[in-house]
Amino acid sequence: MSNANDFVIKKGVLKKYNGNDAEVVIPDSVKTIGTSAFFDCKCLTAVTIPGSVTKIGDLAFKGCDGLTAITIPDGVTTIGCRAFYDCKRLTAVTIPDSVTTIGDEAFCGCERLKKLTLGVSTGKFVTKHFSDFDKLRIDIPDISALPAKFRICAALCFAEDGGDSTDTRFESHAKYLKANSGKIIEVAVQNLPLLV
Repeated sequence: MSNANDFVIKKGVLKKYNGNDAEVVIPDSVKTIGTSAFFDCKCLTAVTIPGSVTKIGDLAFKGCDGLTAITIPDGVTTIGCRAFYDCKRLTAVTIPDSVTTIGDEAFCGCERLKKLTLGVSTGKFVTKHFSDFDKLRIDIPDISALPAKFRICAALCFAEDGGDSTDTRFESHAKYLKANSGKIIEVAVQNLPLLV
């Protein structure tokens, strides 16, 4: 468990983590994880981000290649540029509805990323920030709750993930695809079984 002395915190900003623990719990007093705060912390395998955090700064976890999963708590609005760049063992990421900004290349180099869990309104980030990941499983809530402009993207991503047709959630996505095939025909033809 991390020691309070391992953190350099100034006015709510975590400037630097100087410890060498594998599992780190960031103090509740932190509101911003600053630029390069955990840069190249090779020993880090798990981090607990408190609900007090609203921003994850640029390069915050860059090169933390032991980190395997990250859950971004509700309340975080910003994930900075290259925040998780080259976290090579990162396999799962959860992004809540509160996130409105994701910086460029925030997850670039996360070559083992296989599972992305999104909030109801975060579907807008799927194509822009995660389109280059092969075989990425994207878990989203029922798309009927999404704003209309994001439903097509969400449905396609779910369909491309190879959802099981016995899954009622998949069926709702498939129905949406069928009903809107005219709008998305260029992409929809790649998922012909859904349009039959």
